[in-house]
Amino acid sequence: MFYNIGVSVRGITPINDTEVLLAAHTGLYIFDEKKRKRKTVISNITFRSINNNKDNIFWVQSYGKGLYLYKDRKLYGPPKKSSILSSVHSVIDDGIGYYWLSSNKGLFQVKKEILVRSYVEGNAGFYIHRYSLRDGLLTSEFNGGANINGLINNGFIAFPSMNGIVYINTKNASPVMPGTDFYIDRVAINEKEKNISGNLNLENNFGYVKIFVDYTNFGNQANDYVEYKIDDDRWQPLPDNRTISINSLTYGKHDIHVRKLKDFSSVYIYKKLQVFVKPTFWETTAFKILGIIVLLLVFYSFYRIRLKQIEKESLLLNAKIDERTTELKETIGSLSKTREELYAQLYRQKKLVAAISHDIKSPLKFINLSTELLLDSIDDACYEKKVIGSINESSTQILEFIDSTINYNKIFIYDNYKTRENIILRDFIFQRMLLFANTAEFKSIQIQNNLSKNDIVVSNPDVLSIVIHNILDNAIKYTDQGFIYIYGITTEECRYHLVIEDTGLGMSEEELAKLKQNQDFSGSRLGMKIVKELLPLIDVSFDIESKKGEGTKMILTFAV
Repeated sequence: MFYNIGVSVRGITPINDTEVLLAAHTGLYIFDEKKRKRKTVISNITFRSINNNKDNIFWVQSYGKGLYLYKDRKLYGPPKKSSILSSVHSVIDDGIGYYWLSSNKGLFQVKKEILVRSYVEGNAGFYIHRYSLRDGLLTSEFNGGANINGLINNGFIAFPSMNGIVYINTKNASPVMPGTDFYIDRVAINEKEKNISGNLNLENNFGYVKIFVDYTNFGNQANDYVEYKIDDDRWQPLPDNRTISINSLTYGKHDIHVRKLKDFSSVYIYKKLQVFVKPTFWETTAFKILGIIVLLLVFYSFYRIRLKQIEKESLLLNAKIDERTTELKETIGSLSKTREELYAQLYRQKKLVAAISHDIKSPLKFINLSTELLLDSIDDACYEKKVIGSINESSTQILEFIDSTINYNKIFIYDNYKTRENIILRDFIFQRMLLFANTAEFKSIQIQNNLSKNDIVVSNPDVLSIVIHNILDNAIKYTDQGFIYIYGITTEECRYHLVIEDTGLGMSEEELAKLKQNQDFSGSRLGMKIVKELLPLIDVSFDIESKKGEGTKMILTFAV
C-alpha cells in the first residue's frame, strides 16, 4: 500500500500497529496509517535514519545536529557533550546493558541506562568509551546514511566502514579503561615546581601558578573525562596537558575542585585543593582596624570642629535674637501706641458721624419740610414756586449725599459690609431712582428700569445702595436730555451683569484709560473712587464702556 505523505523520507520505523516514525529532510514526523494523517514532531532539522532495538526507544540520526532520542512520545535533544554525538550513524543494543555507536569519528560504547537517563534529564555528565586504532580497529571512520547502518546477531555487531565490515564480539570485548584515581600533589609557582601535601599557601603577588592533575591511563587518552572549577565557578574541561593555570586570585581561601568520571557507571570522583592567598598590608585585619580608628578620629575631629562652629553660630544667633527681640518690643510698643491713636481717631469719626447726622441733617430736614409746605401753598404758575422747588430738590439731594457719606463711613467703622441677603434689583433700584426723579425731569432725562422681579442677586444692601446711588448720580450729571437704561444679562458662565447705560456726554479713550487706572478722582469723579473701593467688599467686579458724545455704560458683574 502506498501513501503520499508530502515529505522526502530518509528513514522509517514502526512505533505501533498503526503509526510509523519518519525521518525526513524537513524534520521528524509520525504518520498514522489508519487515519492517513501526518503529525510533526520537530521541523527544520534534516534527519537521515532511525534505530530501534525492538523496544520503545528510538534513536534518530541527523545531519550535523547530533543524535536525538524519541521515547514515550517525547523527543529529547543531545546533551552538550562536546561533539561526540554530533555524527552518529547507528546505535545498537548489545543485550547486555550497553549501546555501541558508530560514527564518522570512531566507535563508541556507553551504558544504555546511563545514556537514556542523560537524554531524559539533560545531564551531560556520562562516560562514553571511545575505541581507536590502538584497540584493533583498521579504521575509525564508519559509513552511514542508510536506514540500517548496523546489525547484531548472536552477540556480534556488524558496522559498515570505509575499510569493509567491522565485526565486534560484544561478549568478549574488554576495553582498556582509564585509571580511576587521580592526584593533586604538584604545583609550579613562577615555573618553579614543588610537591605539596594538604593545602597550598601563596603570597599575594605570587605571579603565576600551575596546578598539575596526575592520573594513569594505558588506553585512549580521549576517555579521560576530567573537569575542574575554582570556588563556585562553572565546571570546565581539564586541558590536555592536565594543568590548571592561575595568574590571579584575591586574598583569602579558595577551593580548587577537580572531578573525574570513574567508568561506565558515570560516577564522579571528587578531590579538592585549598589555596590560601596571603593578604597585602592594606588587606590585613590590623590595617582595617587601624583604618577604622583613623576614620573614627577624623569623624570625631570634624565633629568637634563642627560643634565649635555650631556653638559660635549659636552665640551669634542668640545675640541677633536678643537684638531682634529688643526691636520687636519697640515695634510692639509703637504698634500699641498707634492702635490707641487709631482707636481715638475711630472714636472721633464716630462722634463726627453722629454730629453730621444730628447737627447738619436736622436743619436740612427742616428746610426740606418747610419748602414742601410752601410749595403746597403757592400757585403753580408762580415763579417763586419754581425757585422753592429747586431749593427743596437741592436740600433733598444734600440729605441723600450726607446719608451716602455716613453709610460709607459706617461700613468701614462698624465693619458691617460682610452681611449678605437676597436683593430684588428691580425694587431696590426703583427706590434709588425716586431720589433723582425731579432732577431727571428737570433735565428731560427718562430713566427706564427694564429689570424683572426675577433679577435677584445676593449682596450687601448698604454697600450696593451707595454704589447704585453714585452711578445714577454720575449718569444724570453727565446727561442733558436723553435716556438712562437699566437692565440685566445672565451668561452661561454663571455670571449676572447689571448694566446702567446712559446717552450722555461719554468719555474719550484717554479719559477712560485714566479712569480705569485710578489716575483721575478729583472733583466730580469722587463718586467713581467710592464705587471702585466698595465693589471688592461685596465680591462684585465692574467694567466701563464709553465713547465721546455717545454715552457711558457701567457693567456690574455678580456671581450667581
